[in-house]
Amino acid sequence: MFRRHPTQRPATAAATNLLSQRPAGGSARLCIALVAVCCVLAVVIARASASFGSTTPRCSTSNLILGSVRRLGAAGTTDWDFALRNGGSATCHLQGYPGIGLLGASARLINVSVGRATSFKPHTVVLRSWQRAYFSFAYGTGGPKSACAPHYFSAYGLQVIPPNSTQRLLYYRGRFDLCTGHPSVYPVRSTLNIRP
Repeated sequence: MFRRHPTQRPATAAATNLLSQRPAGGSARLCIALVAVCCVLAVVIARASASFGSTTPRCSTSNLILGSVRRLGAAGTTDWDFALRNGGSATCHLQGYPGIGLLGASARLINVSVGRATSFKPHTVVLRSWQRAYFSFAYGTGGPKSACAPHYFSAYGLQVIPPNSTQRLLYYRGRFDLCTGHPSVYPVRSTLNIRP
């Protein structure tokens, strides 16, 4: 069995002894240097985390699965939450506003523009396989008994173009009525509930 020589001391004890023998000014400089190193490491880690989305490829529309999550209505408006699921095997990202078009009974686009909710800043959403990103479509709730009657029209589905893409996804649900005006879309986000 190996035995340590009586004069040998553990490295930690030797290091502690050396630090205790340093002049006070040297110890202060050492502490400051250690704090500075920790701060630099924290900044590097934060930047690496923030830039992770930019190192992943943009999600291909062919791998995205569009689905309705919920519809919430209050005070004459409807917020319709959708999800874009990454059906591919590779991690990818989405950032920005989906393009939204309203579809009529014959599945043709209705000539109504959909604006952007610009008060909400777009963020990069990184999606691993089978994870979802969310977005909302908001409009005035129309119908013969609505506050905007008779100024409303009917749609039967949505055309959704994911951010920074040109290919579309389609969603049909049957007739729903919208007040005449400008519905809006929110940017994609990582959580179902909207956070500014």
